[in-house]
Formats: sequence, structure tokens, C-alpha cells
Amino acid sequence: MTKDEFVDKYTYGLDGNESMPFNKFVALLNDLADRGCGAHQDLAADTVGIAYIGAGTAFVTITVTNGANDIVHLPAVADVEIGHTVRGVCPATGCEIRVHDDDDATVYLNNDKTTVHEAALAAGASFIAVLTTKLRWVLTNYAAAGTVSAPAPD
Repeated sequence: MTKDEFVDKYTYGLDGNESMPFNKFVALLNDLADRGCGAHQDLAADTVGIAYIGAGTAFVTITVTNGANDIVHLPAVADVEIGHTVRGVCPATGCEIRVHDDDDATVYLNNDKTTVHEAALAAGASFIAVLTTKLRWVLTNYAAAGTVSAPAPD
């Protein structure tokens, strides 16, 4: 959201000498939460690919339902700003991470943008995904032993 969009959405009609109406304040808080203001999400990966990291999520703890082929999706690029960062962990079992369905075949995950591209996240590993352009997520994986890698989607 640009500065002008913010001002139009939350301060229209206010001249700076009056307090923000309660409903606009609540809308502002909800919008900040939706846009990644530090929210945590617990997410269960699954084999059918319906587990989505929310646009307001800054940290996700992923549990796996069936096994290492379970899938989670990054937020849709239309719902987050460039620079949006998602951090997460797969404490017990690894899984696969993909771009959002809306972005498939148009948005890169590291150096790949093939249909249903996915990168493996190892058990006990943590990761950071950063939206560097509206066409690229950069994914870095941190193994439990501290080894850093950029997983290659397959």
C-alpha cells in the first residue's frame, strides 16, 4: 500500500486536528495484521496442496500430516509488498514449499518457475522466503546443524 493509498483509506475526512474514528482505527489494525505485522501462523501441510501461508504471516510453524511430500504455499504476490519476508520452521518432519497457486508458472521460486515447482524443506530446518520482486521469491533453508542452502525447486 502506498502512502497516498494509506492516507485515503484511513484518514479521509480528517484534517489532523481530530482523532481517528474507532472504526477506522480497527480497520487499520486489521489491515496491518493482514499485511504481515509480525503474525504467527501454525499450519498443517497436506498432500492436496491446500495449506497456504497467510499474507499477514511473519513466522509459520509447519506440521506435516502425511509425510515429506506434504505441501505448503507462500502467500500470493498480489497480497504482499516487495520485501515481504516469511520465516518458518518444520520442527519434526520435512515438507515441500511452493509459490501460491495464483502465481504458478509466472513467479520464480529461486531460479525456477515451472508449473507446480516446489522446494524441499528438511525436518528440523528453518527457512526464510523473501519477495524480492513481484516475480520472484528467494528461499533460503537453514539446516538444523546450521548449514545454509538455497533449495532448488523440482
